[in-house]
Amino acid sequence: MNNFRLGVFDIFGYIVPGLFHIVLAILALNIVDLEQLNKTISALSIYSVLTYSFLAYVIGFTTDAIAAPYLPFFMERIRGSLKDKVLQTFKEENPDSIIEKYHFGFIYAFADVKAPNTRAKADIFSAMSSMARNISLAFLLYGVLSIGYAIANYGKTIWLHAIAKLLIAVIISILLLYRAYSFRSWSHGHLLNVYSILTERFPDANLQKIESSEGKSDEEK
Repeated sequence: MNNFRLGVFDIFGYIVPGLFHIVLAILALNIVDLEQLNKTISALSIYSVLTYSFLAYVIGFTTDAIAAPYLPFFMERIRGSLKDKVLQTFKEENPDSIIEKYHFGFIYAFADVKAPNTRAKADIFSAMSSMARNISLAFLLYGVLSIGYAIANYGKTIWLHAIAKLLIAVIISILLLYRAYSFRSWSHGHLLNVYSILTERFPDANLQKIESSEGKSDEEK
């Protein structure tokens, strides 16, 4: 237990989206309204917070398997293959590069061995992408649950409100998908650029010196 710690993927990829799933499901099914929910959250004890965080982690981890194909299924039909987009941008910025294609697993493993700081930064981009993607799914499910609740309570439903909630949920879901696509692109692009630098431009460079110079001004370098 002394070695247990939460990583960036655990927090942003699972716990935060899991909390969104819980809160949005409660609101969609009209179990409590927003004001009551706010009062309940304010009164939670530390043990309740830990319990809900664990439940959010389980839900986030479970729904991640559903959300994983969710991003490419929609976004690659709208914006095209992510790898093609990343490579196109890379070639525009680096016209002299001989890299014509890449395998994400390989450049990730390369960075893991040769440039761990770069791999860590790419992990942050990936975690943010997973968070946006999983929360996008949470809002989509919120819209589905909301309209399902409205249909189940047909006689009591104010349909203008129900349709408005559905449309807002879908719009937020789409916007989050675009953000997830961008974060994933940045992750791939960052690794690809560093791979190009270390293999094409400075193949014999002192890697430790390159990494330790990050964040310094031009005068310091």
